[in-house]
Parts: sequence; C-alpha cells; structure tokens
Amino acid sequence: MLSKYGCMAEGLRSPGPTSEQLKRLCEAFKGGLAQHYTAQDGELLASLIGHLAWCSARLAKEIVSYGGAQACKDWLRSPNFAGSGHSPEETALTFPLQRACLGALSSICMHDRAIAEQIMGLGGVRVALDFATHQNQRTQRAAIRLLARLMPSALSQTEGELLPQKVAWELTLRELRDGDEVSRTCAAACALEICEHGMAASADAQVESLADAILFALTRAVGTGSSPASLPLILAAGRLLDCKSDPDVPRALLKTRAPAGTLMSLASTLQLQQPHHEQHNQKQQRPSLVQLLAFWLPKGVAPDATIADKGAATAA
Repeated sequence: MLSKYGCMAEGLRSPGPTSEQLKRLCEAFKGGLAQHYTAQDGELLASLIGHLAWCSARLAKEIVSYGGAQACKDWLRSPNFAGSGHSPEETALTFPLQRACLGALSSICMHDRAIAEQIMGLGGVRVALDFATHQNQRTQRAAIRLLARLMPSALSQTEGELLPQKVAWELTLRELRDGDEVSRTCAAACALEICEHGMAASADAQVESLADAILFALTRAVGTGSSPASLPLILAAGRLLDCKSDPDVPRALLKTRAPAGTLMSLASTLQLQQPHHEQHNQKQQRPSLVQLLAFWLPKGVAPDATIADKGAATAA
C-alpha cells in the first residue's frame, strides 16, 4: 500500500531473518526432539517461529517449506510431553510448549488459504480438535484459535482432512457459553466461520441454539464493555440476518432474547436510552438484539475510541 504512494516501504520494514537463518531455526526445532531438548527449549523455538510467521506471509511459507509446521505437530504429539506418566512439574512445563506450538501453527495459516490447506495436510484439524478439550484452559483457547483459522478451508473442501459439522457445532455452542471471555471470543471466531460458510442454513443446523449462544456471549461482552469480544459476535449475527436461503435463520436470531439476569452495567445503559415512563415497564424484560447492538454505537465515536471500538460500532 505504501509503495503505491511512492514511499520506500522496504526501508521502513525490519530486515528480519534471512532464508538461511530461518532454515537453520526450523532445523534446530525439528532436531530438538532427537537431541532431547526440554519443554522450555521447544517453547522458545516454537514462540520464535510463531512470531516470525505472524509478521509475514513470505516467512510463513518458508517456515512450512523448511519443516517448521511439521515440527510443531511432532512436538505436540511427542510422548516425551504428551500422555500420562509425567510428574506435575513436568506437566506444568508442557502446557506452555503446547500453547506455543498451537499458536505457531495458527500464525502460519492466518495469511493465506493455501497455507492453511498445507497445515490441514499435516493433520492440523485433528490436532486442533484434540487440544480443544485439553485440561488446561489456555491451551484450549490456543487450539480453538487454530481451528477457527482452519475452518474456512476445512468446511469448504470435500476430500482430504475434513471437519465434521456436528463436531464444529458442539464445540462452538459449548465454548460460546464458557465463563471465560477469551474462550468465548475464540469460539465467536468459529461461529463467524459457521455463519460465513452457510452452515446455519444446512439441514442439520442448530440455528436456534446458535442464536441463543450468540446473544448470551454478546450480553457478556456488553457487560464487560469489550469491543474485541463483541466484534466477531456482531459479524456472525449480521451473517445470520443476511441469510436469504432460509427465512427461519434470521427469524431465529430476531426472536431470541438475551439471558435473564443481565449484568447491571447493561441494564443501566439500556435504561438511559429509554424514556423514563418506559423504564418501569421494561425493567423485567430481557434485552433484544437491537438493544445489544445499540450499546456499541456511542463507543465508536467516543474521543478515545480504539480501532476495536470503531469496528464494533461499524459492524453493529
């Protein structure tokens, strides 16, 4: 973009590693298991690879070609760090390693659908699903992020490694109701992909459950005032409302009400938007989708609005 306006964009970028340096990093990571590197060694190397992959699509492609993505999977599946028979201390060190490997795979496939399909070819969907039920919640989040990045490819292809729709529904609906906001936000990315790829209008869709879960999570996002948590939920709701192939899909979202016992910050905000004589009549009512969306509009034009605030307001 900068180059189009005559800027010397290359001079503004950090030089980063050369191809030879990146190759040596990936080789060190691949050979680490055979050389009995510790979990902390693997975590460091996976974190470096993940950060480099996040910065550049070119670097991400090179990491895959040099075997860095395969190495992430090998470390995740290694009996040295997976399964039973490890002390609590060893297990505690394993969790950060697993998160780093899952995060690296997620960063690798975020740039390009072709790269994501290469990760799927390594069994990425199975890895994400296995770790999505991990005993450590932060590791679960990393796995669900990876799954959300793979879903555009996994839901559209008809051969190779597939993502069973039933599994996608169960995971997304469960995590949208999780008590942890970060977990709900990761699940919201999966919900957006479900809506984007027309699964809400499929024969075995659980659209009413999805609408209810989206409003549940959106209510919690309003309660904390978190624009990053709300944005994928608002976008998913927009895809449902825009569904023209099945009129029952938008209808399910519009007739759904947010949960009873809505957080006080939400109730106070909504009451301020109503005439005084209506507040008493609506005090016991659950907020509607329109009311939940209206919450984000003033945040987007506030003097201190963040990019996420503006994005949530625009989407709403």
